[in-house]
Amino acid sequence: MTVAFGNIPPFFTSAPPATNTTTTAFTGGAWTFTKTAESGVAETIMTWKVSDASAPHMTLKSVSSTDATFWPWLQLNSGGTNRSQISFLCPSGSDSGSTAVGAFVASRDNFALITTRPLFSFWNGSGTTMFDIIPLNSGAQGALLWPASGAANPALTTRSSGNRVILYNAISGTTTDYAIGMNASGPWFTVTATTDKFQFFRNTTEVAYQRGDGLFDTTGTIRATGLTNPSSGAGVEIVYNSGGAAGTIQCYDRTGSAYKALNLSGLSVTLNPNGTTALTASTTAVTCALPLGLKSYTVATLPAATTAGQQIYVSDESGGAVPAFSDGTNWRRVTDRAIVS
Repeated sequence: MTVAFGNIPPFFTSAPPATNTTTTAFTGGAWTFTKTAESGVAETIMTWKVSDASAPHMTLKSVSSTDATFWPWLQLNSGGTNRSQISFLCPSGSDSGSTAVGAFVASRDNFALITTRPLFSFWNGSGTTMFDIIPLNSGAQGALLWPASGAANPALTTRSSGNRVILYNAISGTTTDYAIGMNASGPWFTVTATTDKFQFFRNTTEVAYQRGDGLFDTTGTIRATGLTNPSSGAGVEIVYNSGGAAGTIQCYDRTGSAYKALNLSGLSVTLNPNGTTALTASTTAVTCALPLGLKSYTVATLPAATTAGQQIYVSDESGGAVPAFSDGTNWRRVTDRAIVS
C-alpha cells in the first residue's frame, strides 16, 4: 500500500524491514508515522491530526543521541481561531516532558515570535553570536545584548563594526547612517548633515537639541554641579566647587595651561552679588550701585604709573591717606594734583 496526500509523492510503504524503518497508520482521526529503531523499540516520530478541524496539528520527533529515545521537537497547530502556530519544543525524554520554548504565531492582525526562555540569540553563518535579546517585557532584565567586541568609530561606504542600531539607512561614500554605535570610549550617535539634530521632546514640544555642527540649544537651564575638567583643548568652562560653594566661568586652554580672553556681551551687563545689583555696564556708562573700593598701597609699594587714568588709594601719603591717579608718569593726589610722596 502506498500512502499519498494530494500531489505529494509516495513516501512510506506498508512492508518495512523489521528494524530502523518507518510505518504509517490512520487511527483516531490522525496519521501516525512510527519508526522502529535498531533496538527494536517502536516510537511515533510524527503525528498528523486531520479530523479535528478546530485544531489540526503535526508533531515531529527525533531520536536522542544519549538514550536512543524519540523526543518531540516541532509542533504545528492552529493556536486558536483565525490563528496558526509553529511551536519549537525543548526535548526532555518524553512527550509530556517536552516543553514549548518558542513559537511563530500568525493571525489576521499580526505575526509574532514568542518564547518562554529569557534569551534570544542571533548567530552568523559560523555560529558566532552577533547579539542577544533579553525580552523587553521581562522586568528589570529586559535588554539588547551585543558581544563585548567590534568597538569602532562610524565609517563611510562600509558600515563600521561599531554600529549597533541603524535608525535610517543612509550610508554612502560621503555619509554615514543615522545610527547608534560603540567605540573604545563609549556610545556614539550619528547624523549626516550639519543642520540635522538630535532632538529631545516633552510630549510634542521640542525642549532641546544637539545639531550636527555641534550647536546645542535648550529651552531650560544648563547647570554645572562639579569640578571635573577636560584634559586637553581650549574653551569656555562652567564649573562648580561644592566644597567652596563657588561657581566659575572661565576661558582656559587645557593643552597650553593658559587662560584665554573671556567676553561678556549684551545690551547691558549687570553684576548681582547675592541678588543685589552692584554694577551695571551699558553702552553709555558704568554705574556702581555700591561703594567703589580702590586698591590700597603705601608710598613704598606704589605700582608703576605707566597707564594714565588708573586710580589707587595711598594709605600713608605725607598729607594723609588719599586717592591718587596716574598721569602716565607719576601718581598724583586727586586733592591738589601733587605727586604722591
